[in-house]
Amino acid sequence: AKARIEGAGLGALKVIRDALEEALGVKFEGEKGERFFRSTLVQTLFYGVFSAWVLWHKQNPKKKEFDLYASARYLRVPILRKLFHLISEPGQMDELQLSETLDWAAAVLNRVNRAAFFASFNEGEAVQYFYEPFLEAFDPQLRKELGVWYTPSEIVQYMVARVDTVLRTELGIADGLADERVYVLDPCCGT
Repeated sequence: AKARIEGAGLGALKVIRDALEEALGVKFEGEKGERFFRSTLVQTLFYGVFSAWVLWHKQNPKKKEFDLYASARYLRVPILRKLFHLISEPGQMDELQLSETLDWAAAVLNRVNRAAFFASFNEGEAVQYFYEPFLEAFDPQLRKELGVWYTPSEIVQYMVARVDTVLRTELGIADGLADERVYVLDPCCGT
């Protein structure tokens, strides 16, 4: 998909680019911006396929076949829903040269032993199942440039507990993180 989208014309990408820029609040400018946009699009499509498959299974545990082109109905995040509405239009994925690779992804998901997978799947830790391994295989250089590293939940829990303790004991805020005056800004929160 990454190689194929490099050959897609800008006309085919305009609507999707505009939607992503609006949703993410960024502009994809220059050569680096163009590379980042195309990468973001492919990543978002495949994360969306995985997310839609997970949500589809929850609603349809007995159904045999996942329908990639009906994914939008299962996605809760507005930008993903909009993106999947766009790709389900006849010809849109053909124009982007991604139909075949997305069909392959859906075919792989349809071969997964869902009972076994979902027996050990923890939605709260979905990143470790998909995001980081995908980006590592997809574009290791981009992963390094963006500083994408999954923070284990134990470390996050410690950091939250530590901040809460400091708020309570050193700053005299009795409710800690629950105090309405406290705002948490994490400039490294990633996806």
